[in-house]
Amino acid sequence: MVTTSRGSYSKQRASHSKKLQKLESKAARRMVERSKDEVLQYRRSPHRYAEEVLRVDWWSAQQEIAQALHEHNRVLVLSSYGIGKTHVAGGLVNWWYDSFPNSLVVTTAPTDTLVKAVLWREIRAQRKTLPAADITQIKDPDNPLHYAFGMSPGERINRDQFGTQAFRGLHGEFELLVFDDAAGVPTARWIAGESLVVGAQNKWLAIGNPVVTSGPYWDAAHSEKWHVIQISSLDHPNIIAGLAGEPEPYPGAVSLGWIEDKLDDPYWCEYLGTPQDTEEQDLWINDGAFEFPPSENVWYAPTPTAETNMLGRFPSQATNAVWSMAWLEAAKIRELAWIESDPLELGVDVGRYGDDASAVHARRGPVSLLHRTWRKTAVPDTVGRVIAATDHALDLFTSEDLPPKIFIRVDTGYAPGVYDGLEEHYAQYQAVTVVGVNAQGVPDDRQHFENNRSELWITTANRGKAGMLDMTRLDPATIERLSSQLAAPIYRYDSKSRMIVESKDDIKARIGRSPDDADVVSGQEGAHWSDCPVGDSI
Repeated sequence: MVTTSRGSYSKQRASHSKKLQKLESKAARRMVERSKDEVLQYRRSPHRYAEEVLRVDWWSAQQEIAQALHEHNRVLVLSSYGIGKTHVAGGLVNWWYDSFPNSLVVTTAPTDTLVKAVLWREIRAQRKTLPAADITQIKDPDNPLHYAFGMSPGERINRDQFGTQAFRGLHGEFELLVFDDAAGVPTARWIAGESLVVGAQNKWLAIGNPVVTSGPYWDAAHSEKWHVIQISSLDHPNIIAGLAGEPEPYPGAVSLGWIEDKLDDPYWCEYLGTPQDTEEQDLWINDGAFEFPPSENVWYAPTPTAETNMLGRFPSQATNAVWSMAWLEAAKIRELAWIESDPLELGVDVGRYGDDASAVHARRGPVSLLHRTWRKTAVPDTVGRVIAATDHALDLFTSEDLPPKIFIRVDTGYAPGVYDGLEEHYAQYQAVTVVGVNAQGVPDDRQHFENNRSELWITTANRGKAGMLDMTRLDPATIERLSSQLAAPIYRYDSKSRMIVESKDDIKARIGRSPDDADVVSGQEGAHWSDCPVGDSI
């Protein structure tokens, strides 16, 4: 066996790095040798740079991404499989670095492999330099302020493996931040990115498969700050060529054979056939169905997997999501009514620690009436806010339409004092009942649920599925906040086939925020719906 000492290995690595630096010096000087006018033209035309410098041919969607990055400061791409997202991201890193002297480029991705062996391998391959898996930076030998580097997710945000200055402290006139497979990039990196992309000439490209229904990637897709592009595999030139019986113009990208395999896979698509009339076709379209091949009136219903990976759009319901986005969208516009016997119900979720919030939600029957949120305060203040919310909710009714009873359900897991204070205040009112709710307690349906929290969340979600939720009386900002948080939790099954909804702490760790508002809707208000179907119907 041949062994190599640590000193010998270090020398080999140093020699390897010097060779790479020499190769990179040649690549860097390619742009210096061109005239200033040419450089400025490349600034305005990344597509021309790709053709003339990198000698690559981008298809129309890749060109659209490139032009959008030239015209907008923030570009988010919802990408399906096999459309060349990493290829165009690598090309744009090279375009920015070469076309803007003094420029800075920072890239990251969810895993170390994606940073080093995928995106940066593509960057170096396009620059015609060695695509070494452990080298993730470009340095201008003549300008120390001109460089690009890749940051792995395991590295500290304030310093990369090359000792580069703090991520949050990187500022300059021309900056480009690239998130590859952006849906999986840690929330901390998104937060740090906000402090990096601040200048007029700073750019941010986030590109990836839309596999999430919450978190910063989802939020960016629904923010006016971002220019959003959606790319379906069905639109790729290889698919068009395959349908015409022609050779694929982009070998290695998505193929017609792959699409046909997925259309026949029940885990990806359901064959619908040909609609009987335009009314049925419109119903299919509203439910997310798609036609393939184009103009042949043959339709398929995609599963969440096909929605994200074939069509490049957010799933209407993640494969293990508690809530479907379709149910939430319907609740935003559906107007329902309560009946005379329906009580007024309020749920109270008390902030536990840190940045957790307290919230109260009032509902009568299927209709949400008000929702209030505040940061953690002392017990007496929280009790007072709940009493004020109850009074406000009662003011929404006429004297002839007052509810017969009032139920106030309080999360007693972390703040029993709030429950005690409310019970003491309302002790003199026979129409008011204060109920303690322990999310981790024993559920009513022990056969289907592992804990009380899981039962309450699934029960409420099934009410939404059945069309028994009306959020139209809430203000738009509250509706959007609730929708985002309700869409966040996922579930799993334990060894006894009981459903377990993701814990609040796990959700917060995964998406960077606590679903306090959603907990008060799904956790407390769902408890009174005894006629709800069990979670198996999800």
